Amino acid sequence: MTVQNVEIKPDVSTEGVARVSARKPVDMQRSAGRLLRAAAEKFYDAEIDIDWDSPWEEGKYFLPEHRVSLYGTKLWEKMSDEQKVELGRHEIVSILSFGMYAENLLSS
Repeated sequence: MTVQNVEIKPDVSTEGVARVSARKPVDMQRSAGRLLRAAAEKFYDAEIDIDWDSPWEEGKYFLPEHRVSLYGTKLWEKMSDEQKVELGRHEIVSILSFGMYAENLLSS
């Protein structure tokens, strides 16, 4: 079996296409510093940022109503406020549990 070098010329016009110029070399230290500052500014510490001593607020939704899966359905309209709050609680716990599972899976 022999292999031939064949030049393939696509039938595509590049007229009117913007050319991308090469980017300047990145200063790794400066870039790392910028990323670290951005991460520190958006850091969320549950020990500090949540008032754990505040009283529990009964009847408060865990999710905005429009984010709950049954919102806008006939079944939603038939549910009591307590049932709506409870459904939202179950749904957000499910989402957060999956998030923690996925994070653990990706970090191992």
